[in-house]
Amino acid sequence: MRLWQRLFLVIAGVGAVAVLAVLVAQQLAFRRGFVDYLNTLEAQRAQQIHDRLVAYYRDDPEWWSMRADPRRWAEVSSVPLPQRLLRPGGPEVDEPFPPRRLDRLPRARDALPADANAPNRPPRGGGAELGARLQLFDARGERVAGAPQVPPDARLTRWPIVVDGATVGELRLAAVAAPADELDQEFARSQSRRGLWTAALLLPLALVAAYVFARWALRPLSTFTQGFHALAGGRYDTRIDAARRDEFGALAADFNRLADALARQRDSQREYIADVAHELRTPIAVLRGELHALEDGVRPLDRAAVESLSGEVSRLTRLVEDLHLLAQSDTGALSYRMARVDLAELVHDAQTLWAPQCERAGLRLQVDASAESAWVDGDRERLQQLLGNLFANTLRYTDAPGRVVLTLQRSGRDWQLRIEDSAPGVPAAALPRLFDRMYRVDTSRARTHGGAGLGLAIAQRIVEAHRGRIGASASALGGLAITIDLPAEALR
Repeated sequence: MRLWQRLFLVIAGVGAVAVLAVLVAQQLAFRRGFVDYLNTLEAQRAQQIHDRLVAYYRDDPEWWSMRADPRRWAEVSSVPLPQRLLRPGGPEVDEPFPPRRLDRLPRARDALPADANAPNRPPRGGGAELGARLQLFDARGERVAGAPQVPPDARLTRWPIVVDGATVGELRLAAVAAPADELDQEFARSQSRRGLWTAALLLPLALVAAYVFARWALRPLSTFTQGFHALAGGRYDTRIDAARRDEFGALAADFNRLADALARQRDSQREYIADVAHELRTPIAVLRGELHALEDGVRPLDRAAVESLSGEVSRLTRLVEDLHLLAQSDTGALSYRMARVDLAELVHDAQTLWAPQCERAGLRLQVDASAESAWVDGDRERLQQLLGNLFANTLRYTDAPGRVVLTLQRSGRDWQLRIEDSAPGVPAAALPRLFDRMYRVDTSRARTHGGAGLGLAIAQRIVEAHRGRIGASASALGGLAITIDLPAEALR
């Protein structure tokens, strides 16, 4: 199932539930309001009966004639339907009745139709049902007339009958719990049917609205889908309009940045492969030429020829090993055996190993490592390889006579290694790119000295694996300075 279909089902379900909830709430509110309306009408009629009873008692004390002749009660309790709803006040009730403000109900003459039997207009209540819930009691609490009994849980409205300041009786009316009159019931059913028809019309509208909204809300996803398909097909020039100011706009901006990064990575990979092929082609071509010359007898197989072939093989071997090392580092396959290593000892060993080579190259090596120990958490062999790559880079590109200075000192919470050499220097614009693979400031000069532009790239990978930092800057000696910071707090 597609995402817009799922969203449609969710919105449609929520809309349907909302419509049904509104329908149920409307039905409940109507029934309660209608019952209150009927109770209010009957309370007005009971009030009129109460006023009649006050006048009746003056002529018939102690209710003697009403006790003897039930027709008296029928005459007194027969009153016409009220023309106007009474405002609250007057009768004493067991519970607040009616629950809604009567002054907010419409006037009876305004709310009722000319045809009292019309089911689509509120009726005036069932007069015949009033006698079944109306009772008259005397001052002693004995029933005089009215309904023999009312439901025990019925809500009662009480009107004390007071004559000349004395309470001579009480009129009680049980509230309507549900419409009992046929006209009232028909009116209630008609309103229920109208509510059902309204819900039946709203449900399709909710479904249509859910469908339209789901398709509109997820329309940008189709654009992203097409864009990702294009990226997967190698079309890295694909871009998405990021003018929207919502989450989709932010996602479009991220998509465009991803496309730019993939394009740069593709270009870098192509350049890298081309450089690797070029670097491999040169020693292979030299080897092929030397072998053809030996086969044709143009060049004799002497010591010089063997040394030339061995040099090209060594250069090719170093290049392949460096490429393999870089590939392992990029994929995370390069292993490191971390242990407690003393940088001061590594600097002393490097001095012993590289001092003779620097001397043969016409360079004077100076080591400044005043610290007796400089412990870090690292791989001893990789750190030795790091120093070896830095010294090899210096020997390859520093002119003789010259100087090489190796310094080890504390820098905050780090141990700082710094190797700098004399002329020639590196242009300031080229310094940030020195750690790129296959990058050389002077391509022709580098090839003459046998460099492939991988030494500093490998050094950067080793430093980063030790959670350190490496950078290049201009040296005060006129050449290049490489600075390495390794964390000293990673001790065991």
